Amino acid sequence: MGDLPARVNSIGYNTLDNFIWGINVLTNQVVKIGSNAALTTYSIPNLPAPTVSAYYNVGEVFGDGYLFIYSRLATRYYVVDINPARAATYLQLVDPTASYVLDAAPYGNTFIGASSLDISDIVYSSSNGLLNGIIDAQSATNAYRRFTIDPVTQQVTITPTTIAGGGIQNNENVAFGSIFIDQTPNTFYVFANTLGGFYKVNMTTNAATLVSTAPTGGANNNDGASCPNTLLVTSISGTVFHDPDAGNVNNSTGNPNAVPSGLYANLIGTDGNVVAVAPVNSSGFYGFDGIPAGDYHVVLSMTNGTPGTAAPLPSLPAGWANTGEFNGPENTGNTSPADGISQVFTVGLNSTEINFGIQQPPVADLKTYLVPNAAFSSTPPAGYPALSGYQSIPASSANLTGYPTGGSLSGSDPEDCASAGTCNTGTGTTFNIESINGSTELYYDFGSGPVRVDVTGGPVSIPNFDVTKLVIYGATGSGTGSNSIGFTYSMTDNAGATSSAAVYSIETESPMPVTLISFNIRQEGGIASLQWATSSEENSKGFEIERSANASAWTRIGFVPSLSREAVSSSRLDYNFTDSTPLGRRSYYRLKMVDLDGKYTYSQIRVVTSENSTITYAYPNPAADELTIDGLNGSEEIKVLDISGRTLIEGRNSDGKNKKTLNIRPLPNGTYLIKIQMPDGSSVSQKVIKKK
Repeated sequence: MGDLPARVNSIGYNTLDNFIWGINVLTNQVVKIGSNAALTTYSIPNLPAPTVSAYYNVGEVFGDGYLFIYSRLATRYYVVDINPARAATYLQLVDPTASYVLDAAPYGNTFIGASSLDISDIVYSSSNGLLNGIIDAQSATNAYRRFTIDPVTQQVTITPTTIAGGGIQNNENVAFGSIFIDQTPNTFYVFANTLGGFYKVNMTTNAATLVSTAPTGGANNNDGASCPNTLLVTSISGTVFHDPDAGNVNNSTGNPNAVPSGLYANLIGTDGNVVAVAPVNSSGFYGFDGIPAGDYHVVLSMTNGTPGTAAPLPSLPAGWANTGEFNGPENTGNTSPADGISQVFTVGLNSTEINFGIQQPPVADLKTYLVPNAAFSSTPPAGYPALSGYQSIPASSANLTGYPTGGSLSGSDPEDCASAGTCNTGTGTTFNIESINGSTELYYDFGSGPVRVDVTGGPVSIPNFDVTKLVIYGATGSGTGSNSIGFTYSMTDNAGATSSAAVYSIETESPMPVTLISFNIRQEGGIASLQWATSSEENSKGFEIERSANASAWTRIGFVPSLSREAVSSSRLDYNFTDSTPLGRRSYYRLKMVDLDGKYTYSQIRVVTSENSTITYAYPNPAADELTIDGLNGSEEIKVLDISGRTLIEGRNSDGKNKKTLNIRPLPNGTYLIKIQMPDGSSVSQKVIKKK
């Protein structure tokens, strides 16, 4: 390699001697160029000397050692024999149309099918024996059309359609100075002078693909020569990014890019086999050199593939997952699916940015609790349904201990919440209920009131999880051994990756002993009569009857022993109890169901109102500024609704207070509904009028 001592053009590669041959531009001398840029000059008899305005600029070696020479827009072309094995014609003009004998005057050959050609270079294809090229953009008649020359028959063929694609017609408006070829079938490569665009041209479809652009821009004086037995080779590279946000493929960690060791980029050809393998370094970079022209894709894997064998499956180290792939600059796109396999690309076209995104997925925490039977109640939190044969515990219960997050679903994620359990209630985390034990029911308030969590159609996602909105129900007789109360859940991180399922299990100290199928109270002449029934009992001792004036502070007023004569009863058993001195205004009752080991659970709460008591709920009516709710007993929930049912004001009565005053001054005049929810789940309503 070196600087040429003279200006040379019309070059071609001679496979017979491994030299590049061409023309000293302003002479009629043929030159042979060595690997050290040294020139050997030969004067060719009868080769016309060029002029400054019409020098020889088109050349190629074809056939068995013949140099084709042409000057743009000339009417004749010339052929020089450069094969020393033919001593009689070596370094002489020959006539290819007459078996390459010595050329005679008038020297050179004219074209058939065209008087002249507005071209700057050609390339020889041994597969069809033709010289191929593209007519210069400056041509007034055939710009951008592909042409062929048969140097033996003199026939010129110009395609009716132009070469298009890759911006070739927009980016070049003068000439195509260099054309060359490799072993890629039906393909040649062309350099566009003005902007320095390098294009791959499909000779079957006339489609052009931009391969690259010269970093120094265009060049008016250039030429190209091809060794048709070689392949155009180039480099391919890319980066594996630590990309937890799963958006456009990039390093979204906010820290220097770092990826796990043991990763390999496997370059795969169109036949599905490995072409080359490159390790991915700790900063995520990988690269391949000397790759022939063609179409490829990359598989990211822990397997170091073997060239010539089938592509390995994509894989990542344990605790990592794919978030995307994109052929192009960092942070400009993401191509689905995120599977560790790049899109197919053409060598040179975006082949230096074959990028991948990976991240570490979340981990859901395993939860196992042991609670006293009394932690479960037949009376669920306000607004949640009572289920026959089930008792409930809120996930926020103080009895669910042993973890910093209590009974909350929780987990961790290396990118979103790295410390164990720090993704939990109130952190905006999405959890998914995957499966539910047969002895368990779950209810969650998604915002419109509690609903049953049903996983028969697949996992149920809970965005922005709030532990206070989850209530867990366990069937009577469950809670121990293989019949634990629980479910499995997973966690989804900000990138959309979901963890493996984790078990959430609650065991009680002993099986919950009684299945209560009914519990009712009626008022009879100042006496409260309680009736209840069970469908099954196991080691049941009996029922303590408790009474309260506010559903908060409870007093035992009696005990009814179990009617079961066996350790386990599966028959209906009916019970009753009479309270001859109920409280004055309103009395609340519940059953404390006690087993032989002293363990217990509670029933739902029931309420009875004195026949002689008069309760005025809201006054004055109409009201102007304040509205008083009277006749309250416990922690009732109070709401003011408009006629469409929209809640405008809500509050809760303090335990033991019998009045609560609401400020309704901001409300416009009109009719409203006062809704009072009792601690036992019952409710009363009253219409009031706001009028100033």
